[in-house]
Amino acid sequence: MCGFAGFINLNHQADPRSHRYRRTWLQAMGQQLTRRGPDDEQLWLDEYLAFTFRTCSDAEIVLHLYYSQTDTRLIFGSELKALLAHPQCPKQPNWYDLKTPILRSSYVNDIDMLPGGHYLLYDLAIRTVAPLCYWLIEQHFLRIARTLVSLLKVMLGSMANCLQIVCGSD
Repeated sequence: MCGFAGFINLNHQADPRSHRYRRTWLQAMGQQLTRRGPDDEQLWLDEYLAFTFRTCSDAEIVLHLYYSQTDTRLIFGSELKALLAHPQCPKQPNWYDLKTPILRSSYVNDIDMLPGGHYLLYDLAIRTVAPLCYWLIEQHFLRIARTLVSLLKVMLGSMANCLQIVCGSD
């Protein structure tokens, strides 16, 4: 398995502590992913973005994406506990979702889980995130249904032609 976590801080000059502690925060987030892979861990830091990635060479990659966004930062990761290791991440439980389980909930207020078949677009200019769909299973099944209907029409037409030939030749 693999795991990843990171954050984007657009207000690093207003919070000098943020710049000084970025590596510490990133390492704490990465430590939450240790079960995701013993093979390798990479840290990447630049002026705005901090990112960690952990790998295991003999496993498939199937990852969720959890994210929390405010006006000045985006925190993200493949496991909820990696986000919660960041000191500026919200940690208030979403009691409503805990009482009535929802498949795509993180169960923490202000932390979202990206649905399958989607990617997250982060617009730095207007500081917004938008989950965008690239694949829906419903569309896949709809294509299969349309193909089956077309095949059935061809088969029925062919059978009708055969019956006309057989019945018409008597």
